[in-house]
Amino acid sequence: MGKAVLIILLSSGIMFSIVSLNTNKILEQATSKVVNHHSMIRARNIANSMVGIALSKLSDDNDWRVTNSVSKNLLDGNVNYTVKDKNFAGENLIQISAEATYFGITKKVIAYTEVDPASASGPPFFSYSILAGADYRIDGANNNVEDDVNPLWNSNTHSNDETELTCSGENYLQKGFLTYTTSFDVDWSEGVTISPNQNPGGDPAYSFAPAVTIPDFSAVSHKNDADEVYEGNKTYSGTITMGTKDNPKIIYVGGQLSIQGTVTGYGVFIVQGGIVIGGDLLLDTPDPTESKLALYTSSTLTMDVQNSEVHAQIFAKDRVLIDESGIVFHGSITSGADVRVRGDDVDIYYKPASRSLIAPFFEVGSGGRRLAVLYYNEQ
Repeated sequence: MGKAVLIILLSSGIMFSIVSLNTNKILEQATSKVVNHHSMIRARNIANSMVGIALSKLSDDNDWRVTNSVSKNLLDGNVNYTVKDKNFAGENLIQISAEATYFGITKKVIAYTEVDPASASGPPFFSYSILAGADYRIDGANNNVEDDVNPLWNSNTHSNDETELTCSGENYLQKGFLTYTTSFDVDWSEGVTISPNQNPGGDPAYSFAPAVTIPDFSAVSHKNDADEVYEGNKTYSGTITMGTKDNPKIIYVGGQLSIQGTVTGYGVFIVQGGIVIGGDLLLDTPDPTESKLALYTSSTLTMDVQNSEVHAQIFAKDRVLIDESGIVFHGSITSGADVRVRGDDVDIYYKPASRSLIAPFFEVGSGGRRLAVLYYNEQ
């Protein structure tokens, strides 16, 4: 009897131990699953919060980018993030990548948002490689309008009146959309090619479009905003020292400006008379994303030195004339009147206008618009 009781008690103890071990293991597994699930949710929330922070920054400054991964402590966890330009599904977008870690659990989120034209480059009349308030005419041979080493950009042109491509029997290449408000005169047998870099919607490469509003400009009305004032004609050559992106130098010229040389920093010339670019107008360190020099005139602008190189965003109330061959231009041209290219072998490489060089003189919009997430993926 005593031996049977002892056997029963020992068996019960062993069974209890086994049940207890299994129960503890189940509880441990359940607890681990709960902890991992909670950590995964927190990691996702951290990554999504970083995406929200990035969207807010981009709404304030659409030029903001983080090309190399940056680590940030956020919500008791850590997140590594980048903000880059990306072509996705045929669209030029901004990719926000956020990889968050919380208690050893990692969650990665990739979101795509739009490049906001109003924030990035100011008003529509500064968003073309060439915008003519009247006619846009090409009279020379072997002329090209392309992107400035960024195939995400379209080198678009528009004329509020007629666009005429008279290519002297030779080639014309444009890597952007060509639009016109009145008429388009072209001889396709002369080797004319109009092919946008980016055309996800399959839109026509050339077409009618409504007139683009181009504002008036009076340099003298902004004279009090200038850091330097010259009432008469002024000539610049050699090194031309300007300011910074956040505080560009503004120079007012009341007469004609004749300019060539090398520009350091960011700056704007506002000129009541005409502007003549009489040679190379270079930048010591070009910005690959935007222009650093602006030339704004209440009159005309002429480039008339053969085989010269010019870097600038241009706004002229009257005609813009490229009057010699072999000119290489980097930037954008806006004219309230005609834009005419009369030389051969002219290359116009579009680079977006700088918002910081527009804002002191033209309305650029309020900015700060909340950007939408167009595509979203969790990994």
